[in-house]
Amino acid sequence: MERIALREGVSVSTSFDAWVVSSQPKLLAYAYLLCADREEARDVVQDVYSRLVRRYDRLADDGGIDAYARRSVTNEVASRRRRRRPVTVPLISEPAVAAVADRVPDRMLAWRLCQELPTAQRAAVVLRFFDDASYAEIGRILGMPEATARSHVHRALAALRERLTEEDSR
Repeated sequence: MERIALREGVSVSTSFDAWVVSSQPKLLAYAYLLCADREEARDVVQDVYSRLVRRYDRLADDGGIDAYARRSVTNEVASRRRRRRPVTVPLISEPAVAAVADRVPDRMLAWRLCQELPTAQRAAVVLRFFDDASYAEIGRILGMPEATARSHVHRALAALRERLTEEDSR
């Protein structure tokens, strides 16, 4: 396997470069759906890649690199939210969001309500309905039992239904 030196003491395999190119669109869309900010999503994914570069060969050999990357994105978004509560304006024009949001009558309202969900619930909903992941996959990606993943999706949908009902009654 050919390796490329980035700087002294750090080198990457050409397979890492290929993986970054192939994984970047989905990771960016996933990060955007979690944080609702295009620039922050790019920063999150870049931070995740910079941490994964040293572990890539081991993780790729185990076959868990994609799940590990998604979990890392989820954790990074959650960490950033704990450090600060940013004021964001939803960018519904993003293709990944538009494809999903077109199915909802009031997509701005749905998008705003999704952003109010706790990070773990929002990640579980995105994985379930955007990536069409099974509950077992969601649990593996987010590092939780399948039952907990199922519970996060159930609670998130219940909260969204309740909030939608409140909004409709206004």
